[in-house]
Amino acid sequence: MKQTKGVQALIRFFEENKRVKQVAIAQLLGVSEAYISLLLSGKKQPSLKTACTIEAVTSGKVKASDWLIQI
Repeated sequence: MKQTKGVQALIRFFEENKRVKQVAIAQLLGVSEAYISLLLSGKKQPSLKTACTIEAVTSGKVKASDWLIQI
């Protein structure tokens, strides 16, 4: 699967915020840590609701629109 800007932004978020763990983000989103790993690897795309929640819990650093696949 093509790596979207959302994947790149989420990876950058974790790199810049080393104290924030994937498990903490997963808990805030109400998803599993495995799901976060699938997002980071580009194997899954979040739903619109989850993408909006990611934007909220990352204080806008990972925008919901970043997850849109460009065709």
